[in-house]
Amino acid sequence: MNKKNMALSLVVGVIFALPALAGPPSTIETVSVTEGMMDVGAAALVRKKQSATFRINTTMLESDSAYTVWVAAFNRPENCVDGCNGPDLPAADGSVFFGSAFVTGSSGTANVEFEVLADDLPAGAYIAGGHDRGIKSGNGFGVELHLIIAKHGPSNLILDWPGELSTPGPTEQVALFIP
Repeated sequence: MNKKNMALSLVVGVIFALPALAGPPSTIETVSVTEGMMDVGAAALVRKKQSATFRINTTMLESDSAYTVWVAAFNRPENCVDGCNGPDLPAADGSVFFGSAFVTGSSGTANVEFEVLADDLPAGAYIAGGHDRGIKSGNGFGVELHLIIAKHGPSNLILDWPGELSTPGPTEQVALFIP
């Protein structure tokens, strides 16, 4: 990890640490956001028994473009074979679902934060695979979570925003949180 991303990870961790100290028990994790083998940003996760709050700070994205963030939740990661991925969804009691969306500015950077509550995906949330619960109730500390940043193209060319943002686009960047 280069010095800039390490510093960014530290700052993101501190930002998340302050509010977490006053609430129910929680853990804080920071990981690199990667594109291929290159670190391009940082992501932080505050885990609680019934929720997960994410913050993503990333670079190297196409300017003025739309992106979605998808969450892959593997509630029983011990049932995955050779690391959790798509084929493990049924055995790992997992699902892939819409987490958030954003449009980059001219710099090609993004800063986004969102929360996922256990057993409470938003009404109408698009489920790309697996069951429809996301994080199982009480499993916030045990679930393996993958963030998938998907590209949808220049924002001025998207004519059907709801349709475009309700389906995954090509994977651009990822962040993996392994309990």
